[in-house]
Amino acid sequence: MRTKSWVSLLVASVVTTCGIGAVPAQAAVAHAASARARCPESRAREVCVDLSHQRLWVRQDGRTIFGPVPIRSGRAGHATPDGWFSIQWRDYAHWSASYDSPMPFSQFFYGGDAIHGVYDDVHEGSGSYGCVNVPFDDARRLWGLLRVGDPVYVSGRRHGT
Repeated sequence: MRTKSWVSLLVASVVTTCGIGAVPAQAAVAHAASARARCPESRAREVCVDLSHQRLWVRQDGRTIFGPVPIRSGRAGHATPDGWFSIQWRDYAHWSASYDSPMPFSQFFYGGDAIHGVYDDVHEGSGSYGCVNVPFDDARRLWGLLRVGDPVYVSGRRHGT
C-alpha cells in the first residue's frame, strides 16, 4: 500500500511539473477509441493509417503491436488514397525517379504509393506526393515487421486535401 501511495504521489508530481493534465489524457483515449473504430477488426496482421490524425500503427489478432507513430501523407492535389490495400512489393533502398528522392524501406501498397521512411521531420512540409511518410527509425522497424501481402487500411482525410 505504501508503494502505491508513493507511485501516486510521483505521478501527481510529474503531471504537475510537466503540465500534463486530464484533458490531453482524455483526448488521447478518445482518439485511440475513434482510431480503432476506423480500422476494422481482423485476425491478420494489418497496417492502419489514419489520415485525419496523421498516425500509423500495426495490429495483429486485434492487438496493437507497433505504434501509433506520426506520418506525413499526401498534399493537396496528391492525396493518399483511402480504402483497403495490401503490400504489393518492397524495396529496401528505393530511389524515386519521378521526384529524384530517396524512399528508404519502401513498402508499396498502391501503384507508386508506399509507406516509407524520410530523413526530415514528418511534421514539416506540405505533405507527400501520395505516399505515407514515417520517421526513418520507424520505417526500419516496419521493414522488419511487415511482409508482401499484409493488408493496409487507409481511412480519413488529411486536412486541406
